[in-house]
Amino acid sequence: MTNETIERLIDALNAHKMRDRIFRASLSPAVEYAKVWLHEPKGVAEDERSYEFFFIKNVTGIYVAAVFDAYNDLHVFVKEEYRKKGHLARAMNEVIFPYLYQSGRGMQEVTFKDPCVGSYCAKNWGFTIISDSFAKKDLSFFADLPAIELKGQECTLEDFEQIEVKINKARLYLTMVREQLTIAYGQPSNGNLEELISDLSFIKDDIRDFCLPAIAPHSVK
Repeated sequence: MTNETIERLIDALNAHKMRDRIFRASLSPAVEYAKVWLHEPKGVAEDERSYEFFFIKNVTGIYVAAVFDAYNDLHVFVKEEYRKKGHLARAMNEVIFPYLYQSGRGMQEVTFKDPCVGSYCAKNWGFTIISDSFAKKDLSFFADLPAIELKGQECTLEDFEQIEVKINKARLYLTMVREQLTIAYGQPSNGNLEELISDLSFIKDDIRDFCLPAIAPHSVK
């Protein structure tokens, strides 16, 4: 994960973009946990998946920093104009480290190439330097803090419309598979495929009822 990629995600959030691929929940007024799909799935690579991030905002609601959580490492980035203002240190010590501990992580590790980064981790985050490129922190220090709860953001009509597009694409791709198998072998491989296509035709109504109870039925086609 490069700094350029992380900065593009921060800029996208500030521009209210990528709502269909960045799914966020609040941990505090300044910190959000997110599942991020960097690209639209293409189905050609086994490792296509989402990535876990923490996004950090300032008091005016502008996203200023992000933390890519690789579990056994953390990659942090702060936009240049917001550095040395304490946003990252406060978010890590008050929210992110406690949340990681409460999620079952007893020890956090970080790797680095620049010794200055290691010194920063030790000074601001309480890490113990183990080697020239490795440090770790015992997260049990946060054991007595109150529980931090995820507060999800309810789906809007625009969000639902994006969900509907994903469901329609899944149904159409499966229809293509069924037709290819039918042409090649005279019938699909089994009835489960036909049943799944049928289920996808109606599942959007179930999702609408689950995530958009405040939207009138006529508001969704």
